[in-house]
Amino acid sequence: MKRLSLLYALVLIGITAIIAQVLLIRELLVTFSGNELSIGIFLANWLLLEALGSYIAGRWAGKVKSGLSYYISLQLLIAIFLPLIILITRIIKIPLGIIPGEGIDIFTIFFTSLFLLTPIGVIGGAQFSFACRLFADWSKKDVTSIGKVYVYEAIGSIIGGVTATYICLQYLDTFQSAFLLAALNILSALCLIFSFHDRKELVFLTNPLFLKIITVFLFVTNLVFFISGGISLLHGKSIAAQWPGHDIISYKNSIYGNVALLKRLEQYDLMANGVPIATIPMTNIAFIEDVVHLSLLHHADPKDLLLIGGGVGGILNEILKHPVTKVDYTELDPLIIHTIQSCLAAESIPEFKDPRIRIRYVDGRFYVRTTENTYDVIFINLPEPSTLEINRFYTLEFFRMIKKQLNRNGLLIFVMPGSASYIGPQMSALNISILKTGKEIFRYQKVIPDAYNIVLQSDGIDLSHVTTSVLNNRLQERNISTRLIGKAYLNYKLNEERINWYWNELKDTSGIKINSDFHPTALYHDLTLLNSIHSPKFLGIFTQLRYLKFYHITILLMIIFSMMLYLQRSKKNMQKINIIMPMMATGMISMGATIVLVLAFQSFYGYIYHWIGLLITCFMVGLASGGILITKSIQRITRHRILFLKLELALVLYTLVLLIFLYGIKKLPVDYLIQILMLIMAIICGFLVGAQFPLANKLYLKGEIHLSQTAGILYASDLIGAWIGGLLVTIAFVPVIGIFTTCLFFCLVKFLSLLLFILSKY
Repeated sequence: MKRLSLLYALVLIGITAIIAQVLLIRELLVTFSGNELSIGIFLANWLLLEALGSYIAGRWAGKVKSGLSYYISLQLLIAIFLPLIILITRIIKIPLGIIPGEGIDIFTIFFTSLFLLTPIGVIGGAQFSFACRLFADWSKKDVTSIGKVYVYEAIGSIIGGVTATYICLQYLDTFQSAFLLAALNILSALCLIFSFHDRKELVFLTNPLFLKIITVFLFVTNLVFFISGGISLLHGKSIAAQWPGHDIISYKNSIYGNVALLKRLEQYDLMANGVPIATIPMTNIAFIEDVVHLSLLHHADPKDLLLIGGGVGGILNEILKHPVTKVDYTELDPLIIHTIQSCLAAESIPEFKDPRIRIRYVDGRFYVRTTENTYDVIFINLPEPSTLEINRFYTLEFFRMIKKQLNRNGLLIFVMPGSASYIGPQMSALNISILKTGKEIFRYQKVIPDAYNIVLQSDGIDLSHVTTSVLNNRLQERNISTRLIGKAYLNYKLNEERINWYWNELKDTSGIKINSDFHPTALYHDLTLLNSIHSPKFLGIFTQLRYLKFYHITILLMIIFSMMLYLQRSKKNMQKINIIMPMMATGMISMGATIVLVLAFQSFYGYIYHWIGLLITCFMVGLASGGILITKSIQRITRHRILFLKLELALVLYTLVLLIFLYGIKKLPVDYLIQILMLIMAIICGFLVGAQFPLANKLYLKGEIHLSQTAGILYASDLIGAWIGGLLVTIAFVPVIGIFTTCLFFCLVKFLSLLLFILSKY
């Protein structure tokens, strides 16, 4: 019984961490209307807080009398704080004075999320250090305890990832998942209390009965919430507080995001992850008529059309006014369409009843890559490339795919940010990056400028010959009724002076690179543009990143390496830095390589959530396998330093193999072969990382440091490395220097950590 309750508690660390991350990040995204950059900030804060908790607890766990009582207390604190933080996250905008839909700067997002995540992050990191102390006290094996706890946590992370993806996100709301997770932690605490009731170290403020009463009370309270419907009531009240002044018609989560339908007076607002994506029936008529009619009138006979995203809110209705015979509409999240169809009357959305429309629930890029259909017009109706996921639709590779799926006189349409009065350097750079990219593929290009720039590209239609008189004639021939568009309006929108002004406003194009899958420069320029609007204080940092070169990074790494080598040789208490720095570098590579593999998979196959979850799961499988192998054999290993060196060298070689793999991946003929190789690469990375951690602890424990302190220091080092790697890869390196150069950075970092270990005296 003791063994089972202890193993359950250790595995639960990983389960809790992964599910709590998923739940809180989802809620933070909705609250802050966030994007990929926001996710990077949330995860970075989480890792930083876990590192802090691990380090503090590591220094504390070896000194306290009762590791068991403190560990149980941490489990109870998680059960209390997780639902509470979710509730605070939903209502935090009220004390901050932020109205729904308002843009929030990075400064506010960073510090608010840091405040919200602090309890769970610090507790999660502290659990690992106390778990190592608890397991060592029970097993009487100091050397292998850290490695085994690391393995059990990894196994829990696998279970948690699968549970979050296939159960929590699909069948439970956030509070149901949170209270269920709280119940599992309270149950674990009860199991530990009654399994170890005979241990003298089961004390809490010198009164073990007090700890038992608290645990039973929390268990009963949780049970009452489940039975009485209190969870549903809390869920409903918190959502109402999150969207004041609105009636909540629908609020659901899918594996792709949160979808909410709100009503205010007679108007419905459809929200995706807190961002408004459609207003029914009062929509932006001017924008929709401009984008649809000004563009489709450039095609002489648009019969077959593909719409990628954004079909809700009236755009399909306007498209159907043209002589189209078929419209294929791709929407990744079925919940968006199902919410509209189930909650609104059919007359509010007549376009969905039209037999010419075929809705395909699939990633738009994946559909273009795999479909055998060809089209007269392909319409990309997606936001600007503010995330890696969306940027994939504005790259050289995707434009090349589109060209193959367009008929002889086919037309590509999309929209970019614009201005009717002034185009600043950030907006100019974004426009230039995408226009340069399109010019590499399509012979003809035309921009209709305004507050939003309508971009037309074709390889068969000389767009310069499509004059306003031609457009007006087609408007009359097709008998299209509009509120705005007529002859005078066409003359205004396509005025030659306006178009010349736009091109003159675009600044020097010489230093702006083409946007590609593995070098998403448009993402960088869009982040710079967003920061110029919402976070002007950080604009200088983002602007300077544009000039970042690999040799700058190399010089910085060499300076850091020289400082570490000096400290190691001159300071006796710093000699173990030769273990800490390699673990930090390993954490950086584990996070960075995972992100790179996910990005590569997105680029080729679209955002297929389950496959990306499988990539991360494969990494955790490798992590657990490597940890198990080394932990089981660590007592028989005699040359620990040599084996550690081999693992360091293996990680250096892995980064080079990853670079070669990504470079040659496009030449592989079979999709399934690419997918299998990606999964194998994730497993190998996890295996090397998992194998190194218990070995590093063995080397570190040669000194007089206590086990729990060693666990805290090295676990914190691994997390800080992952924090640095996640931020650098997502926000800076991939957008600015590209994926291939990022892999070279990983290789250099790991080579220098290997060199530091070789040159050490320890």
